[in-house]
Amino acid sequence: MPRLLLIFLLVVLSTSANAATATANANFAQAPVDSAKCSAATAVISGYASNGSTAVFMSSYETSGWSGQIVSTLLTDSTKPNADWGQPPHHSTADKLDALASIDQRQMLTHDGTHGVPFRWESLSKSQQTQLQSHGVAKSYGADLMQFLRGDRSLESASAANGLRVRHSRQGDIVHSRMWHVGKSASAYVDKSYRDFATQQAARTAMLYVGGNDGMLHGFNAKTGDELLGYVPQGAHLNLHLLATRDYGHHYYVDGSPFIGDALIDGQWKTLLIGTLGAGGPGFFVLDVTTPSSFAESNATQLVVMDRTDGSDPDIGHLFAAPTLDEANAQRALQITQLNNGRWAVVLGNGYGSANGQPVLLIQYLDGARELLKISATASTSGGASSISNGLSAPQFLDINSDGIPDVVYAGDLQGHLWKFDIAAASDQRWKVALNGTPLFTAARDGKPQPITIAPVVRVHPDIGGLMIAFGTGQELSEADNADSSVQTVYSVMDYTRYVIQDSGADKGKVAVDATRKDLPVAALSRDELTSQSGATSAVSGTSGRSFWSLQGTSFAYCTRTPCDTGEKKGWYLDLPVERERVRDPLGFYGGGNVLEIISRVPATSSGPCEQTFRTLLDIATGAPQKSRVLDTNGDGLVNAEDAPASRSTAASRELRLSSSNGRQTRQGSDGKTDRLDALPMRVKRPSWRHLK
Repeated sequence: MPRLLLIFLLVVLSTSANAATATANANFAQAPVDSAKCSAATAVISGYASNGSTAVFMSSYETSGWSGQIVSTLLTDSTKPNADWGQPPHHSTADKLDALASIDQRQMLTHDGTHGVPFRWESLSKSQQTQLQSHGVAKSYGADLMQFLRGDRSLESASAANGLRVRHSRQGDIVHSRMWHVGKSASAYVDKSYRDFATQQAARTAMLYVGGNDGMLHGFNAKTGDELLGYVPQGAHLNLHLLATRDYGHHYYVDGSPFIGDALIDGQWKTLLIGTLGAGGPGFFVLDVTTPSSFAESNATQLVVMDRTDGSDPDIGHLFAAPTLDEANAQRALQITQLNNGRWAVVLGNGYGSANGQPVLLIQYLDGARELLKISATASTSGGASSISNGLSAPQFLDINSDGIPDVVYAGDLQGHLWKFDIAAASDQRWKVALNGTPLFTAARDGKPQPITIAPVVRVHPDIGGLMIAFGTGQELSEADNADSSVQTVYSVMDYTRYVIQDSGADKGKVAVDATRKDLPVAALSRDELTSQSGATSAVSGTSGRSFWSLQGTSFAYCTRTPCDTGEKKGWYLDLPVERERVRDPLGFYGGGNVLEIISRVPATSSGPCEQTFRTLLDIATGAPQKSRVLDTNGDGLVNAEDAPASRSTAASRELRLSSSNGRQTRQGSDGKTDRLDALPMRVKRPSWRHLK
């Protein structure tokens, strides 16, 4: 049997300002209870991750007391617990936290509005102390609440007049936050200084980071399961008191997914963590996690690099999006990058529910003065915004000249606009929204905008050049979204732009648009210029515990010169066939080729059926299904001529993805079922400027 290699899983202060933030948070109140009611188990699996070789990590939560945990099992036998974490029933991160003899053993940090400080009563700013104290009558309430949040359980009582909520565990629920494992440095930069850094960090403590709805990001020792770090973001402080109320229902705090990357900061390589709050609040934070052995409250100023909220900038909203990963290295986030002006930054969509309510690309510099550069896709409106309004989703990056630095950024927004940002110049003063400030494409059906909440993916067209930009639509930001029956769509549209390398001037060696190509068409303005692949779907027989369908593709010719000939198109689209089906998971490329792997979902509702998940495989250039067999429909563990020609199937809600040396993939699902997908032939052009000329 070929050795299995693991791929990372991709399976949310003035009184008036506080009130506005609380209202916005309520509007983003996703309901995990809808998923929990569909689970036969007490605990609901919320995600998987791995260390890349020997161990698998599984996060879960339970709704009766809103506690959570992570357990580790062996990759060779997922039924066996990782002995390094202990034996059941004392083998989870929650077990480890609950076994602490003293809460003073915990290294917990926060930000006081100026810099990082220990998460202790005496270290908070005066306004933070006032905020905690204001929710109780007793003089000691604020300090007692702080002790409760740090894990003190002595004041928990269901009967005492001043008793605080009785928790099932010190560890809160993990719902939408995805775990990130980091061991030795994984960015693979080629310069000597980075190689030296990677050598120095090769033996550092492997860590597992995840956001929790107990008010903090957790950092666990991936070898033992012990907590080494807790961080309470500024944006979570507003509602921390709710965790102690005896009638606690559920609230989100640090529900976004952290991601990690290496960056050269003022001449020194560092490993940085970017965290978001998702539905828990607007904002993001940056921690220096280079050396886990330095995690201590006494080092708070050095460990907490920055913490930004909507109070510091009205364009910062709730950041829900999953990290944008390097396709060739899933343990590297593309959003932490060096830019064409030589500086290092984290690049983010501004999220939703910001005060300005507009889509904005955020470029947060990590070096120097740590400025926040903003590129607005539309002008801010003076009339204010609705509770969610518009906002920019996760970015995708294109390195045209293969120098390791992104030149173009693509990102969508809630109004269905697909934006293109030009960041190729040597000066950030010349970075801008491309195409004269207009969207590359607008997703709409029957005149209604289709929201884009995931990062698009990019491929060079293998036959005619140009770039295919693919994305799905649909949102699930609030409970009200779950019942929305608007048809959502997968799109793949052509960006016809060609590029040249400048040979002189301030931007010598940088990429620029080839303005001489007047013969090329402009991108499609609407779906009317695309081919519909929304043809008939036919059920096919299957015996592996899944349902399978074959899709009927429609062939078409691309427009390659202007004016277009009759019948020529500029891409394709697929309307999702099931009512309320939408795409909220990042698209991927199956097997590294040109075949899109689309994970779509029909959300559960409080009164309706459980969540349904589907997998669809289509070529990014043509929208057609594969002619060869790619799915194990008969459940015999093989993909061959005895399987049906299916290109769509049901799937597990959460998956652990395994790839063998021959390119075949195994997906171990949270429902206990195993899916097998065959290897696909590679037919890829490298996305460099030479192929885009």
